[in-house]
Amino acid sequence: MDGVEPSGVRRLMLTYLFLAQSPSPSPSPLEPIVDPSSDPIGQIVAIVSIALAVAAAVIGYRIIRGGRGL
Repeated sequence: MDGVEPSGVRRLMLTYLFLAQSPSPSPSPLEPIVDPSSDPIGQIVAIVSIALAVAAAVIGYRIIRGGRGL
């Protein structure tokens, strides 16, 4: 704008855009977004996959740093 006063049409458009915005919907705090319940097999698979990921990270770190590795 460089210090130039906006024209009447531009001011009207900016006012319209400001007033036309509607708030975005938010999820209700009473109902969860994802159902947290899972079966025992799913929990076991999740724990095993996390353990394998940590083991792979440790082995990869040792290989990169020049340790014993595998």
